[in-house]
Amino acid sequence: MPNLRDELNSILHKHINAAVNESIAAYKSTISAGLDGGGHHAAAAKPAAAPAKGRGKRPGVGKKLSALFKGRVCPVPGCGKLGKGPRFRFFCDDHKGLSKAEQDKIIAESKGAAAAPAKGKPAKKSRKKRGKKAAK
Repeated sequence: MPNLRDELNSILHKHINAAVNESIAAYKSTISAGLDGGGHHAAAAKPAAAPAKGRGKRPGVGKKLSALFKGRVCPVPGCGKLGKGPRFRFFCDDHKGLSKAEQDKIIAESKGAAAAPAKGKPAKKSRKKRGKKAAK
């Protein structure tokens, strides 16, 4: 006479094996339906869906910093390479090692050239503020 424990084990094994076999069959059919002829997963060929509105990365975050660096080029005349950011005073890789005095001189020259008025236009005269006249 079989004991109760053995009967229970055989019933459990039978049901667990049936469930596992069903899961494996479903998984195999899903995989075979998802593969195209080349053996690549079809989902990888689809473009990624846009994240739902209000989820994921907030709009505008991280754009201010990239916009700041976008057009900043090395201030050395004739260089034209992108600057390395405010840590290196926007000098490129080639010129970020210049001494501070040389960097200051280059920046002053570039600011002076930018501040110079265009040819043919007279420079604006600054207006002096008048103070109160002293009483006699």
